[in-house]
Amino acid sequence: MYSGFPDPSIQGGGGQRPLFWVGVDLNTAGHIAVAAEPATGEVRCFGRSLESLRRGVERAGSKRGLHRKKQKKMILRVIREQNHAISTGIVEFARDTGAGIRMERLFGRRHCNEISADNPETWLFYTLQKAVVKRAEMKGITVEFVNPTGTSKRCSRCGEMGIRQRKYFFCPSCGYEAHADVNAALNIAGIAPAVQRKEQAGKKAARRAIAPAGNEWFYYVPAGPFPGACD
Repeated sequence: MYSGFPDPSIQGGGGQRPLFWVGVDLNTAGHIAVAAEPATGEVRCFGRSLESLRRGVERAGSKRGLHRKKQKKMILRVIREQNHAISTGIVEFARDTGAGIRMERLFGRRHCNEISADNPETWLFYTLQKAVVKRAEMKGITVEFVNPTGTSKRCSRCGEMGIRQRKYFFCPSCGYEAHADVNAALNIAGIAPAVQRKEQAGKKAARRAIAPAGNEWFYYVPAGPFPGACD
């Protein structure tokens, strides 16, 4: 079991909110993390999928005659090493572009019992997000967590719902085509937390989408406890 995260919005740069954001989409297939910055259109991909890591460890373990328990420890060590490299790369990307970092709000109190090294996939994403927060805080870079609802199927160009088929995304409304993970990362970067909210804002207010502004789609999500706060 792992302890909770700090506050969901870590302000760097003298407390000023960034003008630009790097959106980070996390995946179970392909690259673990795909980061995109809409202002420049730059995209960076990081890491290998858990399944790919597991196959590599199992091959190495079989050659060395390692017991499954030792192979499991190897997988966790490889995940930690990869998460260190990925989190460093994401923070450097944000620093290079002068942007903040936005990631999906994947964990809440109800997930606390699931966050364990016995569940490598959940543990991978949880520890990766935690590592990004830690390194971003050291560099004074703002990190925000946003509601991921609709980010994988909504068009990052026009805001309409599109069609996702594995790693391919197509929007029938505007004709936009993209790698599905890149489209999701661009949507995450375009999400904005509520500027004005009430303390008692309900779930309907939290999920209220507003009209597209320019080429960006904004999804208002009231600020709340850091995702994964388990204390």
